[in-house]
Amino acid sequence: FKCFKVFVVLSEGLKEFTKHQIMTDTIARGLFSSRLSTRKMATEILVCMLKTHEDREESFNVILRSIDSSFAIGQNLHMATYFKKYPESFSTITLETELKVVQCWLFALEQTLNGRGKMGSLVGASDDFRKHDGENSILEYVLWELVFINDFCSSSGNILQRRKLRAKLENYRLLRIMNIMKTLDYEKINIELENYENAKLDDFN
Repeated sequence: FKCFKVFVVLSEGLKEFTKHQIMTDTIARGLFSSRLSTRKMATEILVCMLKTHEDREESFNVILRSIDSSFAIGQNLHMATYFKKYPESFSTITLETELKVVQCWLFALEQTLNGRGKMGSLVGASDDFRKHDGENSILEYVLWELVFINDFCSSSGNILQRRKLRAKLENYRLLRIMNIMKTLDYEKINIELENYENAKLDDFN
């Protein structure tokens, strides 16, 4: 992922990412890695693809195909780890059940946010909060997630597609996740949340 991050800032590398779907598929699956640093790098790479590629809509379509692809839970080490770690979240499905990448991405994001601990302490906090730089690393990760969501949902030139994409993300609990984000009380995150609502309202109008 570190190599990909260097690769994608080069114009030639960016073209390769949009030319070979397997490369974007790999990055998209990094969105639900069991490592916070990998999830953040994957998000940064996708943001870079949307912001710097000469054909933003082409990047959007490549990423959309990756996000919308499916796989069996047991075929991915990270999701198999989540399956064992959070059995209550998978009580009605098995390792053979197929999920979309977008479902797994938002699941990992929500689990990260749910691991803050109690009363601002590390009591009951997840490993994500205990390791790295604690809450600061989580805030930075969440901010990148929102930047990606806003860029991704605004990249299509088709207004109906933009509305359908937001509706799909919200069906996968994005609004619930955003409500948790609001409790972080971080100005930059609040600005991105407001940007999402404004873009959504503009498209609706």
